[in-house]
Amino acid sequence: MFTFIKKYGRIAILIMIKEIDTMCSKWTIAKKERLSSGTLTTRWESLNCRMGTVTIHQIGSKFFGRDSNGMLVSQFGENSFDQIRRTMEATFVWSVRIGEV
Repeated sequence: MFTFIKKYGRIAILIMIKEIDTMCSKWTIAKKERLSSGTLTTRWESLNCRMGTVTIHQIGSKFFGRDSNGMLVSQFGENSFDQIRRTMEATFVWSVRIGEV
């Protein structure tokens, strides 16, 4: 929830805006495999990133984002797919048709 005050001369209006939790990125599972160590991995690829295909990798219980060149978005893994998805949406530009979100 965001709250701010807008002043119009001597009149102040309190405005409260509820944060809308919508996600604009679209993802598809590209690969699932088990490493030689036994760790399960999953890779998702973006479907609507304007900056190329970016990926999310789940290694064990942690999620990591990579840009279109394979560079890590953050060296620290996130605890859930939704957390890394938010990070990726804040980092890259996404194509969204009006009315889809």
